[in-house]
Amino acid sequence: MARKQLTKERILEATLKLIEEKGSSNAINFREIARQLGCAHTSLYNFYDSFQEIKLDAVRMLVVNMRSELAQRTQLILSETESIMVTYSIVVIDYALEHKGWYRFLWMDYMEHNISEVLRDQPRPEKLLLKSLIEEYKLQLKPLSEADAITILQVGHAYTHGELCKFLSNRSEALDESDFKNEVIKNIQWIRRNNG
Repeated sequence: MARKQLTKERILEATLKLIEEKGSSNAINFREIARQLGCAHTSLYNFYDSFQEIKLDAVRMLVVNMRSELAQRTQLILSETESIMVTYSIVVIDYALEHKGWYRFLWMDYMEHNISEVLRDQPRPEKLLLKSLIEEYKLQLKPLSEADAITILQVGHAYTHGELCKFLSNRSEALDESDFKNEVIKNIQWIRRNNG
């Protein structure tokens, strides 16, 4: 690949493709990325000083793309479920199971930098649902304070994320993806029913 054709965006796309294929960022490096792009690994130094810098930009790109996709999926299936919280858990689980490498990369791979700094300007995904959850409870004539809604969303989000991390690291009791998803959704429905 000619140097003028190499861009940060192409480097990040190749990095994310490799992460998805290999199942995490732990199995890739500058040479792997360069091989994917068809260039010398030294060409990457024109854009990045280290693999950690590539990983940080890949996190930024992936989070923006993931949040956009999750928002679209949530709108598509919201009418099929009784709850915004259940819908959100379904789309997060589906996304994570479809993109295991990316999910491991975001939440389980070692990072030298503090990822919360990278994501500081990004809104917490569960907080994007706050208004919808309060409205949902209001329609059921069960007023819900903003503080309680935040707690419910944080508990549901943390539970879903924790179970996904266990499942993707082979520490779950679930036998397969279907069993796993059904169990998590059943528990999210319980959280939703018993809080409010």
